[in-house]
Amino acid sequence: MDVMTSSDWVHCGQEFSAQEVAEVCATVAWLPGLARRELAATLCEHLGWVTLTGTAKIDACLEFLKRLQAAGLLVLPTPRPSPRRRSKPPRAVVEPLVEESRWTVRCRPLPRSAWK
Repeated sequence: MDVMTSSDWVHCGQEFSAQEVAEVCATVAWLPGLARRELAATLCEHLGWVTLTGTAKIDACLEFLKRLQAAGLLVLPTPRPSPRRRSKPPRAVVEPLVEESRWTVRCRPLPRSAWK
């Protein structure tokens, strides 16, 4: 079975011709410094591969690129590690105190050991 037959390259409702697959491979080779998501966004824009609301089908494009790589047609850039997210410090604890029959509210910050 020929790798470049059009029936092999239908992905998420999009049919890719042999010419389009060749253009995708050429674009990937031409932009080796892009991250995978940026590359997928560029290809979606180039191919007009969008949802009904006009949003680029980036995740579907990433899956398609992985299929093309598995077939040996292109080499994707190595995945970049996602940046670590910093946790936000928790909000201060509110403690009600009774003083002379009135409520007074004082806030005290949580100790750093309580942050998660």
